[in-house]
Amino acid sequence: GTTGTGTSGTGTTAPAAPKIASFSNDTGTAGDHITSDKTVTLAGTAVANSTVKVLDGTTQLGTVTADANGAWHYTTVALPDGKHSFTATDTVSGATSKASAALDVTVDSAAPDAPILLSDPTTHNRATVSGTAEAGSSIKLYEGTTLLGTATVASDGDWSVTTPNLKHGSHTFTATATDAAGNTSALSQPIDPPIGHGGTKDAATVEVTNVRQHWDHTATIKGTADPSSEIKLY
Repeated sequence: GTTGTGTSGTGTTAPAAPKIASFSNDTGTAGDHITSDKTVTLAGTAVANSTVKVLDGTTQLGTVTADANGAWHYTTVALPDGKHSFTATDTVSGATSKASAALDVTVDSAAPDAPILLSDPTTHNRATVSGTAEAGSSIKLYEGTTLLGTATVASDGDWSVTTPNLKHGSHTFTATATDAAGNTSALSQPIDPPIGHGGTKDAATVEVTNVRQHWDHTATIKGTADPSSEIKLY
């Protein structure tokens, strides 16, 4: 036997479904479909000169006409943060195709919170700065405007960066966190270990543990310093 073709209610054969080939701009990590760009431009192919209807889930966003080669582009209005699932149909002579395969895009325009710098023990004129930040984000550790190192935050929010050799004296470190969409946080509060003091031991270190930021706002702070020296906590 033969296989019939699908038809619409008008008796006209429905056109082939369009394709959504790509979107822009994919900010931050390319290819992860996470973007800080709230106005997404979709590009695809469809039947030449057909009317392409673009949907986000079940919500129609708008229509655009494919050109004589079947190419089309559609730029959305500003989208809310969250996951979006784009599909498209095309219509020729009143007959509408099935929906295209979905293209999923997550809009994330919110910058992560600034990292929290918790400890900075020093060994052989290098400081190992550690702290917490948004899981999966990228940490950049600075002294002033000088980039000292980078790290990727683990799934539990922990990270650490070991600096290059530093001159003896006081050093002040800050850090930023950049998420997968390319949003960058404000600078962290500084942490400032003194490096070396001419003796066989390293200078004072501080470690902040037991941080309960979202519960009772307490932390346990401990460290090492010269015997009988006075500790000032800020």
